[in-house]
Amino acid sequence: MSKPPHPQPGHMNREAISQLRRVNLRPTRQRIAIFVWLFRSSQSQHVTAEGLHRKLSQQHTALSIATVYNTLNTFVEYGLLKKIYLNSDTAFYDTNTEPHHHIVIGDPLEIRDIPVEAIALASQPQLPEGLQLRSVDVILKADRRS
Repeated sequence: MSKPPHPQPGHMNREAISQLRRVNLRPTRQRIAIFVWLFRSSQSQHVTAEGLHRKLSQQHTALSIATVYNTLNTFVEYGLLKKIYLNSDTAFYDTNTEPHHHIVIGDPLEIRDIPVEAIALASQPQLPEGLQLRSVDVILKADRRS
């Protein structure tokens, strides 16, 4: 799925409503608020539910953390976001749903996109009988030099 277009700020609510309806999601106040924050710029966003909840709270948008989690997971289910698991405790939500890879930079934690063509795999393992490869997601991990 391609990334939703990034309209001017005055049109964000209308654009959010349009994009949510396009994927057959009811445009609730909560979904609109989260959509507008996520797609406010042309840059890809990589957020955790906790981080997004904190940012929305700073903007005086009152949503429970459960609502933020549920909305982000619904957006993943409907193809508006991609979920990136860094480990068993940390998941990021990515506004770029096109095929691509990531580099994770530590302390402070930052995620950047890597174009899919920037990484070439020489081979792929033989999958067990009855399985079909869905995707390959490469996550590079890096530390900043001191």
